[in-house]
Formats: sequence, structure tokens, C-alpha cells
Amino acid sequence: MRILHTSDWHLGRRLMSVDMHEHHAEFLAWLLRTAQAEQVDLVVVAGDIFDRSQPSAESVDLLDRTLASFAAAGVRMLLIPGNHDHPVRIGYGRALFEQSGIHVRATVSDISAPVVLSDEAGPVACYGIPYLAPDAVMAQLEAERSHASVLDAAMQRVRADAAARGIDRIVVAAHAFVVGQ
Repeated sequence: MRILHTSDWHLGRRLMSVDMHEHHAEFLAWLLRTAQAEQVDLVVVAGDIFDRSQPSAESVDLLDRTLASFAAAGVRMLLIPGNHDHPVRIGYGRALFEQSGIHVRATVSDISAPVVLSDEAGPVACYGIPYLAPDAVMAQLEAERSHASVLDAAMQRVRADAAARGIDRIVVAAHAFVVGQ
């Protein structure tokens, strides 16, 4: 099974006075070619897709064209918002995208909705944990007000879901604040 992990695209970013749009477009075209050439089963984008929560129209258009290209090529993706992204904006259209193999996991309720892949050894459940700002999600996750607590509560959901599905191989992509071990 081949999973290609990427993150922190920061579409819309400017470096000093340099607009990075063309560089981003070149990178995303390269990423699709690489995913196809390597016969990747899933491309994971673990957050910070945009550089800011209210991206420019040009950046939104670039993401739209990119997702359409991956879907047309039959390359599955799992995307989650990062701390620079707005989860509602990243999650827009996710039900429609799902039908094309573009899996967006932008909310707490999405945590227990894996993308299930299979190979000769059986199923693999790939979970996406979006950036979890403690103040925004601690009540929904019944967690304390800390990054560690909300991430632990999210992982409890992942483990419970995988166990309920009878899947012992899991992959978790998260955009998280982690300290220590």
C-alpha cells in the first residue's frame, strides 16, 4: 500500500514581495504526476492547505482545479484543515467530493469516518484529525481545555471506531500541537 503524505501547502502565501501562486501550481501538478507514477493509493494533505482562513479567490480556484485533476486521474485524497484553514471553508462540498475519491475530514464528527483501503493483508482505516482548537471542540469531545486532552479524546474515537469495524491496521493523519514524546 502506498500513501503519500504532504501538508502545509499554504496556498496564497507571499514570501516577502514574491507571489507564490505559480510555484504552488507547479508543485501541485508535480504532486499529481508523482502520485500517478508511483501508483499511490492515497494522497494525504494534513492541514494548512491555505495560508489564511479567508483565502484569496485565486487560491480557492487553484485548490478547486487541483482536486478536480486528482479526481479525474482517479487519485484518492484525504484532506484535513490545519490551524491556518477555516474548517467550514475546507469542508465545503465534502459530500460531493467524497463521490470522486476526495475525502475531506474537517469536523469532530468526521474523526470517526475513515477512508478504508485494502491490500493483500486486509483493510487499513485511514483517519483524518483536523486541527482541534481546544476552546472550539473540548465540549463536543468531552475533554479538558488542552491540546493533549482534545487529541487524546479524538484518538479514543479513532480506536473505538477501528475496533467496531474490526480493523486492526490504522493510519492517522493529524494537524496537531504535540509536545514531548
